[in-house]
Amino acid sequence: MTDESQTQNRIDRRTLLRTGAATGVLTLAGCLGGDGGGSPTTTATTTETATPTQTETATDTPTETPTQPTDEIPVSGESVPELRPLDEATVEYMTELDYGAGSLALYRDEEMELVRGYGWGDRERTEPVDPQAMYRIGSISKLFTADAVLRLVEAGELALEDEFYPLLSVDPPDGEPADERIREVTVEQLLNHAGGWNRFENANPLFNPLVVVESLGLDDTPARDDFVRYVLDQPLQFDPGTDNVYSNIGYVMLSLVVEGVTGESFESVVSANLFEAADATDIHLGATRPENRRPDEIWYDDSEQCENVFTRDGSAACADYGIVLSAFSGAGGFVARAPDLARALDELQWFWLNGQPYESLESVFEQIDQSTLAWFGSIYDSFGYAGRRPDGWVVTLFNDRDLRGNPQQIHTQLDEAFSSIDN
Repeated sequence: MTDESQTQNRIDRRTLLRTGAATGVLTLAGCLGGDGGGSPTTTATTTETATPTQTETATDTPTETPTQPTDEIPVSGESVPELRPLDEATVEYMTELDYGAGSLALYRDEEMELVRGYGWGDRERTEPVDPQAMYRIGSISKLFTADAVLRLVEAGELALEDEFYPLLSVDPPDGEPADERIREVTVEQLLNHAGGWNRFENANPLFNPLVVVESLGLDDTPARDDFVRYVLDQPLQFDPGTDNVYSNIGYVMLSLVVEGVTGESFESVVSANLFEAADATDIHLGATRPENRRPDEIWYDDSEQCENVFTRDGSAACADYGIVLSAFSGAGGFVARAPDLARALDELQWFWLNGQPYESLESVFEQIDQSTLAWFGSIYDSFGYAGRRPDGWVVTLFNDRDLRGNPQQIHTQLDEAFSSIDN
């Protein structure tokens, strides 16, 4: 590693780091707390049952499926005997946390080696889950956003030191930001979660949408741009660039920056950049309410209660009525199937790690003593993990989350499973 790569802190619009060092396993923490439809795709080929301690045997025909809830977790999709430790690790993880449904995809050396579903496709737990079911991916969406921004920087259409505010197409309620420091926030600071927003001192409106409704006097459900207008009308909690506090709002702003530079919707930009190139075109901004979700999206096992932002007539399940998922945009608004997500992640050209851009993950692996880079996403009421190993991606998606647990647990258990496979 050169002295230049150690000390360079700012990057102009034409020069981006392509090598450098990162330390430890990267963790992209997940979110803590537009509707549309689509056509389902069903490709489950086998159904098995497993407990955390038993193994499975591959069969050419489906085995009998339990029709009533049991202590066993059904496993669907084509079994690959040599990858059985991944099944065992995932079943053990879901059993420990009492998760109802999950999916795993392993994409290595440009081949989809494993696609598996675990658990139940319905709330009553009578039908095995389709391994191709769609799930919310939470903050794994931020990988799409960073890639889109850095592609624009590489093309000379944007600079990391550019101030983001002039690029927005959304104006504050009074025409001017409530805090003049907002004008100073740069694209780089947004990528670094250093834009000045502290969710511990001022509630994140994305998880408190009725605050936006009341502040702006809205009659309808707030849309993404309403959340942005609200945020621009609030003071920052610290001077931009002087602190780093994980910020979903900052990545929503980056979504608008991409739109301001390209003149296209954020979803269409990342679709053209990643999803179409990866043949993973069934990744979309998701919908909150069950009736507006895609037909093959999973059910969410949510016991958390929120005020109903759609009807405003009392409390309801947060996952179904407590947020406006599409408003999260590039911060956490996408839904995907596990195999599609793995293929899309493999198509990423740029990563933002430890405050620097990287065009090649291979260069990162050359500099760190870790076998896997790990990203996580969490939002009502789902949890996702994306692990980048030197030879490819492993993705797991679940229909529940454990706020009190350790998000690294699934990473650790799958890493141990890979070790047993490799040995």
